[in-house]
Amino acid sequence: MATADGSVAGAAAPKLAAEPRLEGLAMCNPEGLEALADDVLATAGVEIVHGPEVAVAPLRVPGAEGAGGIVVGRVPVTRCTLELEGVRGDAIFPGRAIRAALAAAVLDAEAERGGPAAVEVEAMARAALERRLAALDAEAAGVAATRTEEAG
Repeated sequence: MATADGSVAGAAAPKLAAEPRLEGLAMCNPEGLEALADDVLATAGVEIVHGPEVAVAPLRVPGAEGAGGIVVGRVPVTRCTLELEGVRGDAIFPGRAIRAALAAAVLDAEAERGGPAAVEVEAMARAALERRLAALDAEAAGVAATRTEEAG
């Protein structure tokens, strides 16, 4: 059975692709990200390429079928790009979270380069993705429980 990231359940988890890793890191606890990033930075050099900067992103909700999304507002995000020992790391973190975005970018680069903490980074991101999937499943089950069967 395939999981949300495309890996096979029960098999050794393959490395996350960049997009799901970035999504997972963006859902992690900032303090946990910062602590692990501090460990990585104790032995690796970093160069900031861009940011960190706070920007706004449109908040979209699905429109009617075929209508695409509707922008209902804007939310702040913090983005950052850096190089860790020459390997690029990126992050987009919700809110005005400069330290968390920096930490997530460090950890993205750590995973990408296969550094000493890469397995832990992957585990953090994967756990966040699994928590989100479980929350979505619970929400869907709650909605399904409110539906009545249509009269035939």
